[in-house]
Amino acid sequence: MSAYLKIISPEKVQDTFDQLDAVVQDVVAKGASKEGAYGNKAEKLKLKRQLETEVELKESEALMDIRGEGKEAHVIMGDQKVSLTNDKLRDAYRKNASRAERQRLAEVEADLAKLEIHQYQANDSWSTAVEAAGVVKAKANLQASLLNFVSKNS
Repeated sequence: MSAYLKIISPEKVQDTFDQLDAVVQDVVAKGASKEGAYGNKAEKLKLKRQLETEVELKESEALMDIRGEGKEAHVIMGDQKVSLTNDKLRDAYRKNASRAERQRLAEVEADLAKLEIHQYQANDSWSTAVEAAGVVKAKANLQASLLNFVSKNS
């Protein structure tokens, strides 16, 4: 019986109350951090889609600027005539035409990747806090059960 009394001493019970309070605050803080980790993801996803469309339109315009067919295919870049006689050259021209849009798209995709990393980190922190809360809850349940047992058997 004396072993039980150590676990349910007033100091230990107060300790558990303090731990419960701290762990609840931690779970709430981690939950808020988890929600905040989404940041402006919706805006970034919308911008990504817009940029993808801009890239497609810019590349379509570039393809429409090609003059001639086959070995005669060419475009005028600046004041020079550039031959586009094969698929590789046409792809290079198309990608060059949408270079600025592709750069902005890459930046937005990098921002989205950062947001995802922050989401994973926030989710991991929250899960850890919830697990810690479960441990403290189990401790509190043990103390409550021991208090009930001791009160019935005294």
